[in-house]
Amino acid sequence: LSDIVFSNESGFYSESSLSLSISNGDIGVSIYYTLDGSEPTEYSFLYIDPISIMENKVVKAASFRDGWIRSPIKTGTFILDSENNNFPAMFLSTDPDNFFDYNTGIYEMGPNASNDYPHFGANFWEDWEKPIFVEVLETDDIYYSSPAGVKIFGGWSRGQAQKSLSLFARGQYGNSEFNYRFFPELDIENFQSLVLRNSGNDWNFTMLRDGFMTGIFHDVDIDVQAYRPMLVYLNGEFWGLYNLREKVNEHFIAAHHPVDPDEIDLIEVQWANEGSIDNYNELIDYISQSDITNPSVYDSLSKWVDIDNHINYNIAQIFIDNRDWPGNNIKY
Repeated sequence: LSDIVFSNESGFYSESSLSLSISNGDIGVSIYYTLDGSEPTEYSFLYIDPISIMENKVVKAASFRDGWIRSPIKTGTFILDSENNNFPAMFLSTDPDNFFDYNTGIYEMGPNASNDYPHFGANFWEDWEKPIFVEVLETDDIYYSSPAGVKIFGGWSRGQAQKSLSLFARGQYGNSEFNYRFFPELDIENFQSLVLRNSGNDWNFTMLRDGFMTGIFHDVDIDVQAYRPMLVYLNGEFWGLYNLREKVNEHFIAAHHPVDPDEIDLIEVQWANEGSIDNYNELIDYISQSDITNPSVYDSLSKWVDIDNHINYNIAQIFIDNRDWPGNNIKY
């Protein structure tokens, strides 16, 4: 069936109420809608008259007709009594159970959580992915949307009330890439994944320290994640200020360097996230068993490791006094 049309688009409205009309060009269809972020079915609210919106709300609607495939789901997020002129915003919407069901919700403590911070065993420590719909609204009203998958992201900061989120574009949700220029300073328009970061251990303090610190190294020959502050709403509820970041994986490396992501060995601490750890172990064995002061050994090592880049990396970490390193938070 044809696309649904809303009388109003997602965004911020200075009014305290809104009347939303829904239409569809097909004959003989019934339009059903939800107001809680879940996908509409024929058991949802039947649209008859314009919907009176009196508070922040996400509306999802689709049309149905016997013998026909339902229309694509139309999503609109409406933030009332508000004007946003300073920050880009991201509206996230999903079935509330995906986040808040006691047994299966990725944001919940769940039945197996430890009482002590960071609550190991909680649902948010599981590698669970749920479907979510992502909308981006720029300060100049440019709009982008895409279905995606979402996971809880991070280490001990998972125990904080505001948790970091990973967003994944996958074909099973509809799009295998986010085709949008999320970071204006980058000449990159296709992303497989993104991170909405709560700023990690800085969550209790400034929430911008990591973005600021990495930003001062843009002119140094090391890779840094792009950073952008983003207002985030979940099912119409303000979920806080987040740091939108590139996700460090094989696609991040391939986006910034002329390499095939399928040919990358990406290692975290002592295991391989992608590829194999064998070549890295060979490197360690070579260094351990060789005299680095021998010019031929150093020449071989220089072909194996970008030494100047490695020096810059260590200088940067030492200069910013990164105390969650080097025994932790390392990928190579």
